[in-house]
Amino acid sequence: MLSEFRKEVIKFVKKQKDVLLEKKKKGCPAVTLTINGTGTVPISLDIVLGLQVKSSWPTFAQEGFKIDNWLGTKVKKELKSQSYYLVPKYEGKGTVELEGVCARDSWRISFSHVEKSILTNHGSQKTCCEASGIRCCRKDCLKLLKHLLSLLKAEDPSLSKFCSYHAKTTLLHACCSRTKDSDWEATQLGPCFQQLLRDFEGHLKDGKLPNFFIPTHNLLGSDHDRKSCQILAKCIEEKRNKGFPVFG
Repeated sequence: MLSEFRKEVIKFVKKQKDVLLEKKKKGCPAVTLTINGTGTVPISLDIVLGLQVKSSWPTFAQEGFKIDNWLGTKVKKELKSQSYYLVPKYEGKGTVELEGVCARDSWRISFSHVEKSILTNHGSQKTCCEASGIRCCRKDCLKLLKHLLSLLKAEDPSLSKFCSYHAKTTLLHACCSRTKDSDWEATQLGPCFQQLLRDFEGHLKDGKLPNFFIPTHNLLGSDHDRKSCQILAKCIEEKRNKGFPVFG
């Protein structure tokens, strides 16, 4: 399926200008494209095959997605009535078997469409960040954390296994802890970002970052050893103490 999927993307790319197909990465299900627009910074785009499952969410996802006090039970119910997706992605070595199935042949459950929805409509007050509403800094905090992580990974290749999804999950948990829009006022970007950083550091030091939808799944588990988590936490602490010269 992945082979056929890649062939279809290649057919599309051949018809497009300024779009390049990157070399296939071992163990990565995504097809990565580089878009070179005139006078703009190149954009890297990952395209992943997804299978839509039109049924209720699995039982192991029942205890997660705790947005009740943030976005409300009505929104939660509406989102949980949607389909979910399966993507061909695995952690660790592809040859490892679980109940007779190799990791490279397994599919992972994905709620990326739900994540997109709640980050787009992120306010406890429905007018948050709308033209007539008050702006918040939730998305700006996420952008800063993602950027910081990418810069630290560039400085230290041993941190390559950490990804932007760790930053996004940290923000989602933070939004459920600090539910009011007033907790994320745009004028308080500095303090809010510092608090989000402390949240992330706490997860790293504990070696635990629960999947937002499947709390029994630790995103800092099998593929992230405790040592690398401590190294990243220390790097963040050092940069903060120095006033983040890495952003300069």
